[in-house]
Amino acid sequence: MNPFLSVTRYSYKKTLTLGVDHKAKLIYRQADPVVAALLATYGPVLDAYMTVDSNLNALLGGYKAKTQTVEELFEVLSNEKLPYWEGQVFYFYPLGTAGATDIFANKRKPFNDGTYEQRIQAIRTLGEKCAVTLNLAAVSANILAFHTQIESARLMQQSDGEAAVAAQRTLRETARILLCNELYGNMGMLMHKHRENPVAVGDYFDMELLRTNDNDEPPIYEAFAPIGISEINPDFELANPTTDTLIKIKNLSAGTQVLSFYFSVINNMPPMPPMVLVLNAEQEQTVNLGQLGFPNQFFLVQNTGPTAGKFSIEVVEE
Repeated sequence: MNPFLSVTRYSYKKTLTLGVDHKAKLIYRQADPVVAALLATYGPVLDAYMTVDSNLNALLGGYKAKTQTVEELFEVLSNEKLPYWEGQVFYFYPLGTAGATDIFANKRKPFNDGTYEQRIQAIRTLGEKCAVTLNLAAVSANILAFHTQIESARLMQQSDGEAAVAAQRTLRETARILLCNELYGNMGMLMHKHRENPVAVGDYFDMELLRTNDNDEPPIYEAFAPIGISEINPDFELANPTTDTLIKIKNLSAGTQVLSFYFSVINNMPPMPPMVLVLNAEQEQTVNLGQLGFPNQFFLVQNTGPTAGKFSIEVVEE
């Protein structure tokens, strides 16, 4: 099982931390040609994840994101991405061969002509073709990551509101999976490189963070003290939440610590019964998001105790 997928399942923040940490460690060791090659394929996949994550946070009002426009990304496509992809494909399937023609049937025309949607779909189609073609798995990850990046930018340009947020969440989950698969692939390559000294693989990853979910238990969060309200969203987010999505919440606090969970239209707003779940210390309950006030934007926990409370959240598979 891919440990990166399991350890980031409940936290996009953790995905970003692991991803950025790995890139920094690759950059530090890029004088090694093997590491430099890993960095060249990994960097664009991380960039795509960061773009989609930034776009979603902009829609949610988390911060003012500085994002590339669709037009700018099409320039990147023409000047950087297509030449790189063609080079990777033609290395294994020279120009004019049946393999090259199958992948680039109309050369660059689908990427340069047509509507934005048609051109973006052409990128996805190319990535999917490469994914099932011998020797092209690495370039496929690069293509599909760029697809999520430009699709996200297009959504930002086209629409707003709840539908756009839902679409961006889906894209971010796709980008998370692509990034985790790339991280896992790099780990495999580095394990082979350091097969005589496997401990060295730990120099490329945040191993402490990677071990936090070895038993596939949901991570533990903190409801800050003293008495106050904390936002859960930055640490725990669902890919495609609906009012029917079931989650199990456990109050892991001791003593008389009471925690209240709810969604609100305003950050730091006190709970508005009945759309609230109140749990005593060491109590747990399974509820659907609608019972907590979803689709209101902010997922909050109110701590009424004098010390920090602890809790866990996990999705319940139906």
